[in-house]
Amino acid sequence: MSSYVKGIDVALWEPNIEWMKVRAQDIHFAFIKASQSDFTDPLFDSHWAGAKQAGILRGAYHFLDPKVDGNLQAETYLRKVKLEIGDLPPVLDLEELKQTAPQGSKGKKGSKPGKGSKQSKGSKGVKSNVNAGMVPNSQIVANAEKWLTKVQAETGRKAIIYSGPFFLRDRVSGPGGKPPAWAKDNILWIANYLDHEVRDGDLPIQPAGWSDWKFWQYSESGLLDGVMNKEGTAKTGVDLNFYRGTLEELYALAGAKLSDEPMVFKIPQGNVVQKVAEESVVTILDEAVTSVQATLKHLVRPGDTLSGLALQFHTTIETIMALNPQITNPDLIRDGDTLNIPQA
Repeated sequence: MSSYVKGIDVALWEPNIEWMKVRAQDIHFAFIKASQSDFTDPLFDSHWAGAKQAGILRGAYHFLDPKVDGNLQAETYLRKVKLEIGDLPPVLDLEELKQTAPQGSKGKKGSKPGKGSKQSKGSKGVKSNVNAGMVPNSQIVANAEKWLTKVQAETGRKAIIYSGPFFLRDRVSGPGGKPPAWAKDNILWIANYLDHEVRDGDLPIQPAGWSDWKFWQYSESGLLDGVMNKEGTAKTGVDLNFYRGTLEELYALAGAKLSDEPMVFKIPQGNVVQKVAEESVVTILDEAVTSVQATLKHLVRPGDTLSGLALQFHTTIETIMALNPQITNPDLIRDGDTLNIPQA
């Protein structure tokens, strides 16, 4: 699949990820579950940090609960996710939220409990009292629109929509199966599995009335080195994806340049990480420090956050913190403090 870029998506179902090993298998992006309804994924923070450290482009998704107000769900997502320059756009996951097996029920080895059918991506491994089939299409569409509108207003970025072609046709639609007015406004990430290994020329189903798909989730049961069960004794199935386009185009979507991609250790046979000479590390750090020496002063005002300042001044949270060693918690800056900000 030479015209596609490979990626994965993960949640609490993938409890043990060695991100460097994942990146060494030509994985360039990862969508990570941040929230669902009015609660957050307990493994989001570790997955989010691990992907970035390995040089994998990352995006954060929210699983929509059709019975909970879309604005409330957007607030849950926005409190958890602080997008930085170089992150992929927000993602809204639209699919059936089915009842699942009780927590503790056994699944087959290497599989994710409660995920025998992919249309349960948002389940938590406990009995759910929510089923999208219990609410009208209009309620699904309305809450999705609320979420999309609020998240775009807060982040300045249009979200990606994840769904299956038949769910979009049957449930995210109006009378006569007509898609909502905003159906073509957002990038589409389609979930569609084939009954054979993906070959050149294979394509997912393109739902009528929606934007052309750019991401394709083609498997829910991929096995990768570094994606393990909680005990680390066996690989666990992981969702596999393609991005339709070049690596340069994917980086542009994230607002990053391909040259910004960090160097990643290669994992040779035997899983021994190759060593990098200390001199090389020092040289890289010296160049980074030199590149941010020109600074300006910013007086912290009520409502300022490091993520917001990073977006405003076209830099990163890490760079601001490096210039302000007094900041020990990236979520805590005080009104009236003066910060050093790198000049663009």
